[in-house]
Amino acid sequence: RLSFEGGEALLAALVDVRRSRPRLHWRYSLMILHCILGLMREDLRLPLAAWTELLDAAVSEVSHLRKVGFRAISSALVLLQLGGRSKFDALGAHARFPDKNFFLYNGRTPLPPPPSKAFLDQRAAVVPPEYVTEVRELVLRRLADPDYLRRLTMALSVVQSGRPRIFVGGHAQLFKGVFKWLGPAALEALSPFLEGLADAAAADPLAHTHMSADEFMGRQCLAAELVGGLVRGIK
Repeated sequence: RLSFEGGEALLAALVDVRRSRPRLHWRYSLMILHCILGLMREDLRLPLAAWTELLDAAVSEVSHLRKVGFRAISSALVLLQLGGRSKFDALGAHARFPDKNFFLYNGRTPLPPPPSKAFLDQRAAVVPPEYVTEVRELVLRRLADPDYLRRLTMALSVVQSGRPRIFVGGHAQLFKGVFKWLGPAALEALSPFLEGLADAAAADPLAHTHMSADEFMGRQCLAAELVGGLVRGIK
């Protein structure tokens, strides 16, 4: 892939346009988010201000901004993986104890070839440890904010806000990236939502009858997506 000269400066300029105009119409904000998503590359570092914009979009009152924000956050989390792949089998355990998905004659699932040294060196230069630490602290600060967490779970669980009444694989994929990257800290931040559902059901088994079907189904679907992302992320 050809290098993109000035890519980081362009990303910073897009974020500056959004931040300098707080009353910008949501359609223009949507264009900026799509541009940020389209500019995400292995050889470009996403500015911290862009991370802030994506996290803000995830709890926006506009469902269109939330959808693009979730997609962009998932892509940004993938770009933080220095190895270029999410699974490794250095000990050969996968060959001896194959997965239950029998894709090949001996049950082994095909793995892509390992990334080249040039690719790994490039990724290490683009996302150095200090940058990863700053992004991690930024995301954890947001998740530790009760108001932000309330808005996030509300945006992801309320059917009237644009989510379907089924398990959404994209949400589970997003949480998979969050749990893989943040580890137990993410579970600690998101567990109040799960514990709240469990406590409410234990205190009143008929609690679901006191809320709308959309609200009940949305919360249950979000809980399933959280657990699904957790299971995938710890594999």
